[in-house]
Amino acid sequence: MNPTVKHVTVGDNALTLTFNFGTMCTAEKELGKPFQSLWATGEGAVSGVSFDTISILWWAALQRKHRMSRDGANALVDDAGIEQVSTWLTEGMADYFGTSSKADGEADADPAPDEPKAGNAKRKKG
Repeated sequence: MNPTVKHVTVGDNALTLTFNFGTMCTAEKELGKPFQSLWATGEGAVSGVSFDTISILWWAALQRKHRMSRDGANALVDDAGIEQVSTWLTEGMADYFGTSSKADGEADADPAPDEPKAGNAKRKKG
Protein backbone atom coordinates (compact mmCIF):
# COMPACT_ATOMS: atom_id res chain seq x y z
CA MET A 1 0.00 0.00 0.00
CA ASN A 2 1.25 3.45 -0.94
CA PRO A 3 0.16 6.49 1.07
CA THR A 4 -1.42 8.79 -1.49
CA VAL A 5 -2.33 12.48 -1.55
CA LYS A 6 -4.79 13.79 -4.13
CA HIS A 7 -5.38 17.52 -4.70
CA VAL A 8 -8.83 18.51 -5.91
CA THR A 9 -10.84 21.71 -6.26
CA VAL A 10 -14.49 22.09 -5.28
CA GLY A 11 -15.77 25.54 -6.18
CA ASP A 12 -13.27 27.95 -4.61
CA ASN A 13 -11.96 25.29 -2.20
CA ALA A 14 -8.58 23.67 -2.86
CA LEU A 15 -8.73 20.37 -0.98
CA THR A 16 -6.20 17.68 -0.15
CA LEU A 17 -7.46 14.11 0.08
CA THR A 18 -5.19 11.75 2.01
CA PHE A 19 -5.34 7.99 1.51
CA ASN A 20 -3.20 6.24 4.11
CA PHE A 21 -3.42 3.75 6.96
CA GLY A 22 -4.95 6.35 9.27
CA THR A 23 -7.63 7.21 6.71
CA MET A 24 -8.55 3.54 6.36
CA CYS A 25 -8.68 3.10 10.17
CA THR A 26 -10.92 6.15 10.52
CA ALA A 27 -13.23 4.88 7.76
CA GLU A 28 -13.41 1.39 9.32
CA LYS A 29 -14.20 2.86 12.74
CA GLU A 30 -17.09 4.88 11.28
CA LEU A 31 -18.36 1.94 9.21
CA GLY A 32 -18.05 -0.58 12.03
CA LYS A 33 -16.59 -3.20 9.68
CA PRO A 34 -13.47 -3.80 7.56
CA PHE A 35 -13.30 -1.23 4.81
CA GLN A 36 -11.49 -3.33 2.21
CA SER A 37 -14.33 -5.83 2.12
CA LEU A 38 -16.73 -3.05 1.08
CA TRP A 39 -14.62 -1.40 -1.61
CA ALA A 40 -13.67 -3.27 -4.78
CA THR A 41 -10.52 -1.54 -5.97
CA GLY A 42 -9.95 -0.89 -9.64
CA GLU A 43 -12.12 0.52 -12.39
CA GLY A 44 -15.75 1.18 -11.45
CA ALA A 45 -15.00 0.78 -7.75
CA VAL A 46 -17.95 2.84 -6.54
CA SER A 47 -20.64 0.83 -8.29
CA GLY A 48 -22.56 -0.99 -5.58
CA VAL A 49 -21.00 1.05 -2.75
CA SER A 50 -23.53 2.83 -0.53
CA PHE A 51 -23.75 6.60 -0.34
CA ASP A 52 -22.92 6.30 3.36
CA THR A 53 -19.69 4.45 2.53
CA ILE A 54 -18.74 7.12 -0.02
CA SER A 55 -19.56 9.83 2.53
CA ILE A 56 -17.41 8.18 5.21
CA LEU A 57 -14.39 7.70 2.94
CA TRP A 58 -14.66 11.26 1.56
CA TRP A 59 -14.87 12.67 5.10
CA ALA A 60 -12.00 10.47 6.35
CA ALA A 61 -9.79 11.42 3.37
CA LEU A 62 -10.33 15.12 4.13
CA GLN A 63 -9.55 14.96 7.88
CA ARG A 64 -5.74 15.20 7.77
CA LYS A 65 -5.73 18.66 6.12
CA HIS A 66 -9.35 19.80 6.52
CA ARG A 67 -10.94 19.00 9.88
CA MET A 68 -14.70 19.18 9.38
CA SER A 69 -17.92 17.42 10.28
CA ARG A 70 -19.53 14.76 8.11
CA ASP A 71 -22.23 17.32 7.26
CA GLY A 72 -19.56 19.75 6.07
CA ALA A 73 -17.92 17.05 3.97
CA ASN A 74 -21.30 16.03 2.54
CA ALA A 75 -21.99 19.65 1.54
CA LEU A 76 -18.78 19.52 -0.51
CA VAL A 77 -20.10 16.37 -2.23
CA ASP A 78 -23.21 18.33 -3.19
CA ASP A 79 -21.03 21.13 -4.56
CA ALA A 80 -18.69 18.84 -6.55
CA GLY A 81 -21.25 16.22 -7.59
CA ILE A 82 -21.35 12.59 -6.50
CA GLU A 83 -19.89 11.39 -9.81
CA GLN A 84 -16.80 13.61 -9.48
CA VAL A 85 -16.26 12.72 -5.82
CA SER A 86 -16.65 9.02 -6.65
CA THR A 87 -14.03 9.38 -9.38
CA TRP A 88 -11.58 11.08 -7.01
CA LEU A 89 -12.14 8.42 -4.36
CA THR A 90 -11.75 5.60 -6.88
CA GLU A 91 -8.48 7.09 -8.14
CA GLY A 92 -7.15 7.68 -4.62
CA MET A 93 -8.06 4.17 -3.47
CA ALA A 94 -6.55 2.61 -6.61
CA ASP A 95 -3.31 4.53 -6.03
CA TYR A 96 -3.26 3.57 -2.34
CA PHE A 97 -3.92 -0.13 -2.94
CA GLY A 98 -1.58 -0.23 -5.94
CA THR A 99 -4.26 -0.97 -8.54
CA SER A 100 -3.97 2.34 -10.40
CA SER A 101 -3.90 2.17 -14.18
CA LYS A 102 -1.17 4.86 -14.31
CA ALA A 103 1.88 3.75 -16.22
CA ASP A 104 5.02 3.26 -14.15
CA GLY A 105 6.71 6.60 -13.66
CA GLU A 106 3.72 8.61 -14.88
CA ALA A 107 3.65 11.89 -12.99
CA ASP A 108 0.59 12.99 -11.08
CA ALA A 109 -0.94 16.08 -12.67
CA ASP A 110 -1.86 17.54 -9.29
CA PRO A 111 0.10 20.49 -7.84
CA ALA A 112 2.43 20.16 -4.87
CA PRO A 113 0.67 19.49 -1.52
CA ASP A 114 0.65 23.09 -0.33
CA GLU A 115 -0.12 24.73 -3.66
CA PRO A 116 -3.86 25.04 -4.38
CA LYS A 117 -5.01 24.70 -7.99
CA ALA A 118 -6.83 28.00 -8.06
CA GLY A 119 -6.28 31.24 -6.16
CA ASN A 120 -6.86 31.71 -2.47
CA ALA A 121 -9.13 28.82 -1.39
CA LYS A 122 -11.41 29.17 1.57
CA ARG A 123 -12.78 26.17 3.40
CA LYS A 124 -16.47 25.97 4.08
CA LYS A 125 -17.39 25.63 7.71
CA GLY A 126 -19.62 22.78 8.65
